[in-house]
Amino acid sequence: RDELGIDGDQRVATLMWNNAVHVEAYLAIPSMGAVLHTLNLRLPPEQLAWIVNHADDKVVIADGTLLPLLVP
Repeated sequence: RDELGIDGDQRVATLMWNNAVHVEAYLAIPSMGAVLHTLNLRLPPEQLAWIVNHADDKVVIADGTLLPLLVP
């Protein structure tokens, strides 16, 4: 929490496959007091960027294989 600069009810997005690591994030993010914001990996990069900016996500936790969706 301190390393990421997340405090209070800030949003943390996830862009991950359905796996154990995503489940850990799914449980840990609300446990630390932040708001979980799951991103739809089927959306094109432009829409993902708009959603992340509009939601004011402070951190995006992403699977390495999905990074091309975030960095066009």
